[in-house]
Amino acid sequence: MTNVSLVQFSRSLVAGAVLMLLTCGLANAQSDELRRTLFKDADAALKTAQDSGAAIYAPATFVSGMNFYKKAEDELQKGEEIKDIQKNIASAADAFSKSVELAQRSSAFFSSVITARNEAKQAEAEQYAADTWKKAETRLGEAITELESANDTSARAKGVETETAYREATVESVKRQCLGETQSLLKQAEESGAKKSAPMTLDRAVRTLQKAEKTLEENPRDSEMARKLASQAQYEIQHAIYLSQTISRLTAEKKTLEEILLEAELPLQTIADSLGMNVRFDQGTGPVTQEITSAIRGAK
Repeated sequence: MTNVSLVQFSRSLVAGAVLMLLTCGLANAQSDELRRTLFKDADAALKTAQDSGAAIYAPATFVSGMNFYKKAEDELQKGEEIKDIQKNIASAADAFSKSVELAQRSSAFFSSVITARNEAKQAEAEQYAADTWKKAETRLGEAITELESANDTSARAKGVETETAYREATVESVKRQCLGETQSLLKQAEESGAKKSAPMTLDRAVRTLQKAEKTLEENPRDSEMARKLASQAQYEIQHAIYLSQTISRLTAEKKTLEEILLEAELPLQTIADSLGMNVRFDQGTGPVTQEITSAIRGAK
């Protein structure tokens, strides 16, 4: 084959390839346009259903619509009869429209449940109270199924149970976030022997923590006071741990009571020395503390 023939052959191949690409591109464009035309109403109905929360509040009807929708897509992909495709598209659009109506009814019927769900979600119950959240979600699904089946009485009863579950998830989540660290520290203190060595201090921490828990149970949306109480309880726990460790050290060192009392005077003596004060401990640490306090106030 001559050079001229090779060039002509190459040009023919390129031209054929370009024509093929153009043809495929045109076919794809036509296919896309056909899909847009056929699915226009169904796509609009699907978006409305999604925006209305039909997947959650009318799941059976919404899923039915999605099944018709996917079947129509498969038929289009396989090049089946347009009338069959249109039939499934119409069924999908109809199911989506019904799911919107049912979702709106569910929203009104379960308004207090939805409020409880939103509060639980805002409290991050999905993360911090996962098991309780899942239980509530399951119950919500059951309640909605009853409503979709026109069993209003059963749906109402299940709705009450569902709302309670969401409220529990909210409290559990807020407790875990506000009190989780403090509760872990309390467990650590108890395991370290603080309950035996510093029972009074640790008991004070427990009472404060219980007060924080009660505050959250009464009003889980107002966590500020609970956080303050948890912080106070955390301090008391750390104090108990320190006392327990100190008692263990003194016991191990076999310190006498006199040595312990003299050691307790040292911090006050250090402060007095820094203020240039001559203090006496023959009446205990109380009078010395008062002297130092008065001196500091007078210096202001």
